[in-house]
Amino acid sequence: MKQEIIGIKKYYYPTGTRIGSCTQSCELMDNGIRIGSVACRECFLHLGNGTEQERETNKDYIICKHIEYAIGEKKPPEEFVGKIRQIYKYRQFEAAARRLAFDLHKCQKYDGMPYVNTHTTNVVKIAKNFAYDHLEVDEYDDTFAAAWLHDAISDTDASYNDIKKATNERIADLSVNMCEDVFGKTRKERNSDAYYKRLNSHKLSVYLKLCDRIANVEYGIIRKSSMLKKYRDENEEFLSKLDWRKHKFQKLVNHLNTLFDENN
Repeated sequence: MKQEIIGIKKYYYPTGTRIGSCTQSCELMDNGIRIGSVACRECFLHLGNGTEQERETNKDYIICKHIEYAIGEKKPPEEFVGKIRQIYKYRQFEAAARRLAFDLHKCQKYDGMPYVNTHTTNVVKIAKNFAYDHLEVDEYDDTFAAAWLHDAISDTDASYNDIKKATNERIADLSVNMCEDVFGKTRKERNSDAYYKRLNSHKLSVYLKLCDRIANVEYGIIRKSSMLKKYRDENEEFLSKLDWRKHKFQKLVNHLNTLFDENN
């Protein structure tokens, strides 16, 4: 499938027109960022969580590379189109990482439910939701791929080299960075200083750890899990050990803190 958006200067439809179904079987408007009336779940990342002005400027333009259509009442700004093409240029490894994640975790459960569908997918969704605010375009693909594989080395038989072979070195490094100290007897020992040193060694592992924690907290709220209190109690220490300020991940941290504030 071509990575370019085909027909973007030629085909325009009134906002809200639904043009077929995505060939990637993505669910339209399912947990995606909503600008206009329809958006492909796997293609919404370029819309991100832009500023209010950006959302207002681009609200009529929905572009999906999978089914190659543009929706808008007029021609999208060339800068907007160029930004989308640039993002697609870097998409190489996420699909492979997703397939590998489903394979590696296929027999595992998260609170009695399929692991990837319950936890991993939510981590990826959060990583995509905040990408526009916190990541560079050329970091998107590796970050999303690593989100699919963030528990692969720690929770499955996959090795560093397995991940590297299936994707690339940076994704494998990020998967290693997300591994707690497996020989720790307690949660505190597993979340050791050495563990946080690994996390803080790369901007993207700090980002992924925040996404992972948000996913766990959101699930804890939904299920009224006893882990929610534990996450709340350790939140101050958790944030103090992560170099999130260095990378200006304020919106992620604000979201995490808001979850606690609104669910006392």
